[in-house]
Amino acid sequence: VGVGGGSPGIELYGLKVLNSSGSGYQSDIMAAMDWCIDNGIDITSNSYGGSFYSSIYEEAWQRLWDAGILSIAAAGNNAGSPGDDTTLYPARFATVVAVGATDINKQRAYFSSVGSGLEVCAPGLNVLSCVLNGEYAHKSGTSMACPHVAFVAALVKSVHPDWTNEEIRGQLRATADELGEPGHDWIYGFGLVNPIQAVGELIPNPPLMPPPPPPALPPHVTTLEVVIDGFTVTYHGHLDDLGSSDIVEAYFMVGSPEGQAGGTATVFLTSIGEYSITETLPPGDYRCYARVVGNMGGAHDGWHKLFSLPGLPPEPEPEPEPEPEPEPEPEPTQMFVSDYAVSS
Repeated sequence: VGVGGGSPGIELYGLKVLNSSGSGYQSDIMAAMDWCIDNGIDITSNSYGGSFYSSIYEEAWQRLWDAGILSIAAAGNNAGSPGDDTTLYPARFATVVAVGATDINKQRAYFSSVGSGLEVCAPGLNVLSCVLNGEYAHKSGTSMACPHVAFVAALVKSVHPDWTNEEIRGQLRATADELGEPGHDWIYGFGLVNPIQAVGELIPNPPLMPPPPPPALPPHVTTLEVVIDGFTVTYHGHLDDLGSSDIVEAYFMVGSPEGQAGGTATVFLTSIGEYSITETLPPGDYRCYARVVGNMGGAHDGWHKLFSLPGLPPEPEPEPEPEPEPEPEPEPTQMFVSDYAVSS
């Protein structure tokens, strides 16, 4: 029972970082990363992702790279066209190998995310694998492509145990089968990973395609303030410049302090100045991000505030009722018995 792995004989560890519904916190992922550093792990395969950026999260992946660990992650299933950048985090970080998905014809899977940091691709459409209860199913997604690349990296490491994470990463790039434009492109990266070529001699690491020039100067927020009144929260921002845009979508992303994004609240502006949004939240700890996007392109974010909404005070304990006075004991019944005689 099971599916044969691509690199038999390796030591494989499974670290649970998400719940049974597939969601979780960046803090749990970072705890698993620390475990990998402490236990000498060489390669990690990460079939999850999100659009919420956190500098703390990025620094954690940098620590993993600095420890000599090669991290491979699913690019995401957000599709996109050339020029878009729909790759999710952590795959989008510079220290992580971003993996796209291909179909049986070595064409990009219709859902596979694109972007300037996409590195390689692997089969990810209708891949047969194990599921719960000892059964099998066909699954699709860059989450299925990611472990294909991880097993190739593990093969390379087993053949060349002295190679660094940077050398293994470069070998994956240099030996991939080109599927798109020569060199690197946004749809296939360097191409379809090739395990036979990858275990050969070290090939110089080709560079990623340089990112496109930045768009027109984006509008930006100069202040972010969070005002709390009970369970009502008002976010205030000051838009300093519209740049080349004539309308701006300004919104706030609110999530947990660990970085898991929640809902967004949006307002549209046609001039510079103040803007604010009010919403009601349940008790808890929150992180608020401000972000603005102009209709001429460009975006700016990163201003954030941490705040807490305390719970309602506990209901006061009721005053104890006085103990009732004890009922007096009933007087005992006395019976008087006299002997008497009847005289005749």
